Amino acid sequence: MAKYQARKLEGPWKDGYALDLHTISSVMIGHNEYGHPEFDTTYSEVGGLMHRLKYRSDKTALSELVETAVSFIRFWGIEFTAVVPVSPTKVYRTFQPVLALATELANVFKVPLLKSAIRKAKQIPELKNLYDADGRQKLLKGAFEGNQDVISGQRILLVDDLYRSGATMNAITEVLLASGASEVYAFAFTQTRTKK
Repeated sequence: MAKYQARKLEGPWKDGYALDLHTISSVMIGHNEYGHPEFDTTYSEVGGLMHRLKYRSDKTALSELVETAVSFIRFWGIEFTAVVPVSPTKVYRTFQPVLALATELANVFKVPLLKSAIRKAKQIPELKNLYDADGRQKLLKGAFEGNQDVISGQRILLVDDLYRSGATMNAITEVLLASGASEVYAFAFTQTRTKK
């Protein structure tokens, strides 16, 4: 099991946490032959595992991430009846880390994985390069629709792999609650150091 320092996440959910920061430090060391900046990055233990899974498709990191998350969620003491993964941004990826992680959590806690709870109503670009909070909110307005038939009355654990500003989790939580979820708990494996 990885070491972690859980971090509280504020939002419209009943309660929320990220297991740890994604990175501890990142120092620019120059530019590569294509003119792109290069960094010397130090990851938290959970962040290193997440980096391997998310950016290198290293599935060997999956079991330790899930084991760590299960330990924390049991300690957290919340009661949920279903798991909903945050919709992946890069839908063309053959391997979706957030879906793999959410599936494992649903299996361990013996609750359904509600893949059809949320669907994208419109395509949105990646938000990681958009630093303006108002701009993010405008992009996300009407971006998701909830399936009331599967959401209504559920106590939902909303799962994301990497929490940046929280704009996407906020938007999805609001849709889940508007679609009849009785409670939403937000859980992310890692959080970026800046909230922008």
